Amino acid sequence: MDNVKDGKLKVIERLYIENADSYRYFLDWRHKVILRYVLSFVTAVLLAKVILDNKEIVPEIFLFTPALLISISSLVAYGMDRRNGIMTHKATEIGMDLEKELLSLADFCEERCEKGAFYTKQMERINIKMTYTNILKYLYISTATIFFLVFLVGTFTILE
Repeated sequence: MDNVKDGKLKVIERLYIENADSYRYFLDWRHKVILRYVLSFVTAVLLAKVILDNKEIVPEIFLFTPALLISISSLVAYGMDRRNGIMTHKATEIGMDLEKELLSLADFCEERCEKGAFYTKQMERINIKMTYTNILKYLYISTATIFFLVFLVGTFTILE
């Protein structure tokens, strides 16, 4: 019976390690998305400065192009972050289940093991309203909306 238990423990341990690698991978991508979002935002602001410094040679219609670029990059970042959030949430759920299975098979486990470990604590935090995912979602959507409105109002003002 111990051989079966040891075999099952090794399989679950391997799955747990693979899940942790996936979790880290998608968290890393989330940080890359944030970095790219900030870089595109800064690039659009610098483009706006160049356009404003050269208003006499740049057609008026291009004055609000940086606002459109910020809006588009915000929507792209939102979509990518949403996917990363879904994947990290899934990895957290799977990790929580694997933790419970691992801890139930562990000989050293006492009553405190029933509470789980890392992923279980992460799942408890998800019920909080102001999560990292929600803050980024509101940031991306509000930025996209505000700068798209700036683009629309500015462009229609110029066209009138």
